[in-house]
Amino acid sequence: MYNILISGYYGFDNIGDESILRTLVTSLRERIPDCSLTVLSHDPAATREKYGVEAVERMSPLAIARAVRRCDMLISGGGSLLQDVTSSKSLHYYLAIIRFAQLLGKKVFIYSQGIGPIEKDADRRATARALRRADGIVVRDERSAALLAEIGVPAERVVITADPVIRMKKTDRAVGETILRRAGVTQDGRPVVGWAIRERNRDSRFVAEVLRSIRWLKETYNAQSVLIPFHYEEDGEVCRHIASQLPDDTAVCLDEKYLSEDMLSIIGCMDLLVGVRLHSLIYAAIMGVPLIGISYDPKCTAFLNSVGLDKLSTKENFTAELFLPEAERVLETGKEQVQCVEAHMAKLSRKLDTNEKMICAIMEKSRKHTMQDPQNNTEKKDKSGVRTAGAV
Repeated sequence: MYNILISGYYGFDNIGDESILRTLVTSLRERIPDCSLTVLSHDPAATREKYGVEAVERMSPLAIARAVRRCDMLISGGGSLLQDVTSSKSLHYYLAIIRFAQLLGKKVFIYSQGIGPIEKDADRRATARALRRADGIVVRDERSAALLAEIGVPAERVVITADPVIRMKKTDRAVGETILRRAGVTQDGRPVVGWAIRERNRDSRFVAEVLRSIRWLKETYNAQSVLIPFHYEEDGEVCRHIASQLPDDTAVCLDEKYLSEDMLSIIGCMDLLVGVRLHSLIYAAIMGVPLIGISYDPKCTAFLNSVGLDKLSTKENFTAELFLPEAERVLETGKEQVQCVEAHMAKLSRKLDTNEKMICAIMEKSRKHTMQDPQNNTEKKDKSGVRTAGAV
């Protein structure tokens, strides 16, 4: 039995991060049946129930120390863990876990992460020191790889794949249809447009432009808009506010927390998805739904580019005047966009197998090393690490 500890932003009811964990757990179990999985979580009980894994409190130093000591490998990721835009404190939390695992001689694998932005010099140095000692480094886009090279992680040690959520399978739309009907979406042949925004200030200019755009959709296409809080705690209030400013037949807000599979089904019922949240865009791509991307972070632009699209605008520059012609174009030619996106998604999904291949190679090397020197295996440093990854 090989014990794997997973570190990430889990247990916070963020659909995107929970989707990452779902696909990560599923992929590991499919390809490494003899592994035991433990997750560092904000809500260990919920994580145990949802995924059938062991889970411990992510902010308990004692629980973390015990979990690291028990594991054979630490997987850090996926998501955007190593960045200091949220805060340096967040960055150093994840780096501290990585460094502690390395101190104890554990294998460390960086799993399809989006790296950066990392702006402070001290944060860059700390990240480079930790990652240069990692046994495998996989990032989800070229921008992340370029940043690692810039801060001093050798380019040959970094492999580029994609966001793990791309692996999610299409799901039946029946669940989504039921949820939407219960929420008040008419589903009577009118176009249904989903909005997965990221905003905390209901009085912002961005919210005002979204309201203008939704009114235009109703006037021009008799469309009904659906406000979809992907991160319920962060997005819910503003989504409810937007819906409250409009007649019920113009917009509704989904005011519940949903499992990732349910959310995927909901997105599949849309005729158009307007996404600020990265994983809302990925969900639309999985479900074959035409999409318009508004970028709040380079990771959104990177994903859109990876499926042959470009962002409409940044969140700061979004206006109804920009949105209107793009919405017209996508609503009229959506099938062409979907075909292009699906071809790119298939290629990205195949790339993701690299993660498990590398993990298996590292595990096998570790087992051989243990058999050769069982008394001293935890004290010796494995110098080949990412060279093993590069050989996969």
